[in-house]
Amino acid sequence: YLSQFTQRSTGGVLTFGFPIGRGFTRAFVNYSYQRVRVTEINTAFTDPLVLARNPYLRDSLLIGAKGERTISKVVPSFVHNTIDNPIFPSTGARVTASFDLAGLGGNTSYYKPSVEGIWYHRQSSRTSFGVRGQIQYVAPYGSTGSLPIFERLVLGGEYSVRGFAIRSIG
Repeated sequence: YLSQFTQRSTGGVLTFGFPIGRGFTRAFVNYSYQRVRVTEINTAFTDPLVLARNPYLRDSLLIGAKGERTISKVVPSFVHNTIDNPIFPSTGARVTASFDLAGLGGNTSYYKPSVEGIWYHRQSSRTSFGVRGQIQYVAPYGSTGSLPIFERLVLGGEYSVRGFAIRSIG
């Protein structure tokens, strides 16, 4: 980010999935590793007055975290999916349950259980009614005092609660 800071991110994700029974249920195990380093921060961003006005700036630039954050996590999940068409669904349901567990080799430890349900009901040959609900909780544990900004649960923006700026409801 020219004249602001330098950020270097590396990482990867490995996912393994398998069917459960003969129905529409699958289990997945996901392992991800991410390492973010922030260096060469412009002195304007480290001004105490600027940091006091923007609560996200300190965490997003990893100020106080020695400029580095490593997240190593395992995510087991279960998915039951009977939706008829992934692009233009008209009937069916999908229920997903997962549990993020970070702290296995990184310097960030947290857990995040999540459950999501989506239900579609055909109204006519051209219209369907859909409902989506999601419940999540996230909390740090161990030596992690606060969560990384990108792992916090926030709403706002065009894909969640319209009419509110992104990350404005938390």
